[in-house]
Amino acid sequence: MLISMQVRDFAIVDRISVEFEPGMTVLTGETGAGKSILVDALGLVLGERGNAQLVRSGAKRAEFSAEFDLSDLPYVRAWLDEQSLDEENECLLRRVINADGRSRAFINGNAVPVQQLKSVGELLVDIHGQHFHQSLARRPIQRELLDHYGGLTEQREQTSAAFVAWQALAERLQKLADADVDRASRLDLLTFQKQELQTLGLGDDEVNELARERQRLSNSGRLAEGAAAALAALFDDDSSNANSLVADAARSVGGLVEYDSELQFVVEILETAGIQIAEAADTLRRYGASIDMDPAHRNWVEERLDAIQTIARKHRVTADELHELQQTLERELDELNNAEERGRELEQKRDAAKAQFIQLANTLSSNRHKAARKLSAAVTDAMHGLGMPGGEFDVKLDKLAEQDARSHGLDAIEFQITANPGQPKLPLSKVA
Repeated sequence: MLISMQVRDFAIVDRISVEFEPGMTVLTGETGAGKSILVDALGLVLGERGNAQLVRSGAKRAEFSAEFDLSDLPYVRAWLDEQSLDEENECLLRRVINADGRSRAFINGNAVPVQQLKSVGELLVDIHGQHFHQSLARRPIQRELLDHYGGLTEQREQTSAAFVAWQALAERLQKLADADVDRASRLDLLTFQKQELQTLGLGDDEVNELARERQRLSNSGRLAEGAAAALAALFDDDSSNANSLVADAARSVGGLVEYDSELQFVVEILETAGIQIAEAADTLRRYGASIDMDPAHRNWVEERLDAIQTIARKHRVTADELHELQQTLERELDELNNAEERGRELEQKRDAAKAQFIQLANTLSSNRHKAARKLSAAVTDAMHGLGMPGGEFDVKLDKLAEQDARSHGLDAIEFQITANPGQPKLPLSKVA
């Protein structure tokens, strides 16, 4: 529901703020009191067209805002969530029209195009009047009302799902047919590309391994120097290496254990440290011996990486995506090599899906006709009770051809009405 409205510098209005309570609100007053201005302001905040002439004389801009409670409007909350504009159960719409004619729109504090403001406005408010549109006049809303009245919503959703399945299979079959036009040339290209990737023989994690190898080779001198320095400090220096110092400390503390047994724990720690230092030294020796400083190997790594990057650039993918590309090419090759068989399978599936949709759509159409007769009679009876004894309402259903089928079925639905006896029924959008 509409909770509040604020209007500033609009036409003759300086500033207005209106709070609405639950229930019906009536605005009364003499001609020129400003009733229509409030309705016009609401239309503008809902996305109606505006211009610079609407700004109050002497003001820089006209501002409009309206706040809505969405507790009972789950479809509006869903729409806002899809647009990333949700704000729990509230919706604040704001519109600014500058004196130079520029217009800005906001939903829950987010700047949006005016068309987006209009879209949510159509979900929130119907303005009924001589010069205003009404959602009741729109055919999708009429179809929604008829299906709701007849309890056909779930049946329509099943029909819609069948339509989507049919169209998806038809699209796949069309793609297969389009591909068959240049099938031979496409097969040649895919075969060449597949062989090119197979010749490359890219390993599972080869790109990352080569990158790491290149980094090691590029810094082999620094790595060898650092490993040798660390080895000297740990083991190879004559007198001041860590291994000798720890061994000396262990012997010194070991000679004191007979006087205080608690020092035995320190001896064990030092002996463990000596073992770890020795292991670290052995590891560093093996590492230093394994450092590859061969320029030929370094050149091979660079050439291999360059070959991989060249193929990746050729296919406009990253090197890490080449495996996925190869699988995609193999799947497409398989499809093309078995195109006729796949085509027959898809045709059968498409025809079955179409038959399923037609069956559901015809059942839905039959039930819609029943609901239309009941709704037409009920509304006509209500018109008579409202002082229009010659009035008549009719829900008209036209059958669509199969090629014009839509997700909602095979029916074109239109509400028609006449308020006077002897007058032909015309579309509600032209009469109401």
